[in-house]
Amino acid sequence: GGNLSIYSEPGIGTSVKIYLPLADGPAQQDEDTVESVQPLPRAKGETVLVVEDDPDVRQLCISLLANLGYNVIVADAAAAALAHLENAPENTRKINLLLSDVVLPGSTSGPDLARTVMDRWPDIKILFMSGYPAHAASHSDMPKLGGELLSKPFTREALARKLRETLDA
Repeated sequence: GGNLSIYSEPGIGTSVKIYLPLADGPAQQDEDTVESVQPLPRAKGETVLVVEDDPDVRQLCISLLANLGYNVIVADAAAAALAHLENAPENTRKINLLLSDVVLPGSTSGPDLARTVMDRWPDIKILFMSGYPAHAASHSDMPKLGGELLSKPFTREALARKLRETLDA
């Protein structure tokens, strides 16, 4: 009952027009698809160390975390993250959570990094992220490390909720 019109001209661009029929009655919402309008859980003064080798994903994490009120420290590999933790003066902000990609460049993976962090800094919570969640979970000892897994790509809401879940556990 509708119509679609597409017009394209080289060097000018393309326009798409969609014409839908008028609805007979009031709009109905399927209760399963109605999104929650609850506010996103926010930071409570925590600092997150993000370890991500992809610059675009790293920048996205920085932006999302800062927008949620978290203090953010970044590293592009496990060695840089460990160097930061080892060289941080005692009076610096305490890192509360390690948000690490499962697959990292070099010989140290995200789970390897988490194991070292848990041994040396046991108060730091662990949250993994991966674009290959099924593969990552089945081929690592993440469950033994107590780390949760956030699947990429993730939404701001998914990140906010998973962070609070992990930090508050």
